[in-house]
Amino acid sequence: MNGDKLEKKLDMAFARNLKVDTSSGFKDDIDMFKKKVILLANTGRYNELIKSLLSSKDRIGFNSFVFESYFAYNFESKGRPLKYEIKLLKNSDDTIDFLYITKNGMSICFDLHQANQRKWLTDYTRDQLAANGKYEIELDGRDKHDKIVRLQNLILSKCQDKNSNPRKFPQSSDIYNFIVIYVSGEIDGHIYDHDCIFTMYGDSNAFGARWIFGLCEPLTDNSSKSFRPYYKRFRHFRETIHGVLFVKHVSPPKRCYGDLILELDLEYYLIGNNNLIDKVKFSEICDEVNGILKGWDKEDVCTKAKVSQSHHNHRR
Repeated sequence: MNGDKLEKKLDMAFARNLKVDTSSGFKDDIDMFKKKVILLANTGRYNELIKSLLSSKDRIGFNSFVFESYFAYNFESKGRPLKYEIKLLKNSDDTIDFLYITKNGMSICFDLHQANQRKWLTDYTRDQLAANGKYEIELDGRDKHDKIVRLQNLILSKCQDKNSNPRKFPQSSDIYNFIVIYVSGEIDGHIYDHDCIFTMYGDSNAFGARWIFGLCEPLTDNSSKSFRPYYKRFRHFRETIHGVLFVKHVSPPKRCYGDLILELDLEYYLIGNNNLIDKVKFSEICDEVNGILKGWDKEDVCTKAKVSQSHHNHRR
């Protein structure tokens, strides 16, 4: 598909999903995104992604393909090719979104997911923006617990079904598996680094009581009996997923498209699974992604993750 034809088809997809005239005030954002998609098209590696983007008929699906396009662009624009939609798990039709093979031959899988925020919070935020031109959100401890548990469930859904049967990711000593989750949609960017650490390693009495058992957290003799079912449920994750790459907006988008994402200035925060990956190999992976992705809060992608890993290794 030539560039002009692709641009016209993208305009049709935007008009269908954004419900706006693509030559209107959104033109700059749309043109910027179209250039990224054209770069991907020129590689010849993303025909299925572009086909899905062009044919999408709902905003949730469209958002997911926009997110995948930005992720792929971050790699391809730096000369780091990805393989798209790769089947790696035997006896399964599920595919991994991206396979990245580093220059030294390391195979790294990335599977992407969006955490879409709850409707009441979307409405609340829009009302505040309309009334005050800004929004403020305060969540109490129970809300934080529910938010993190929801994140954990979304992350788990990428590697196992409701019966804890494996999905997508192989258990292999030659492949490193990472789940990439876009969390700005959860509460409009109000996800902090400690929320990510709680998701992976538990709350460590941060709320005055143990409310959250982490996806990677070990079960000790002092652990509450109530955490044992979670430890059992998280087993496949602990034994298969090498880490989670949390993704958020650098700042709220300047222009709002409702629940559609388009103007994406993203930053990433990688937390490794201490049960499965050692510090040397994790540092090697960090060196790779730090040169490709923008780090959370102007730090390296893995800076805080290294700190949190050290802390939790000490705890154990």
